Amino acid sequence: MAWNVLGLLDLADALSLGFLTAPSRYAFEVQPNSDLMTVLPLVLIPIYLVPLFFVLHLASLAKLGRESHAGRGKPLGAAA
Repeated sequence: MAWNVLGLLDLADALSLGFLTAPSRYAFEVQPNSDLMTVLPLVLIPIYLVPLFFVLHLASLAKLGRESHAGRGKPLGAAA
């Protein structure tokens, strides 16, 4: 569970750094900047892969939560 939380924090950090270094009026003037992330094939990373990994981390956390909650109750097939 901790690895999923760390993965989500890493994705949030990457998104914030990408936003702060992207060409806009809110950007920091740093080198290297993230201009290359606006052209193919690198644009696929922030558009498809980051949201996919975010959803996969959330799905994994949800499954782990269901399994830990189910583990506290009676085992399946136990007589009442």
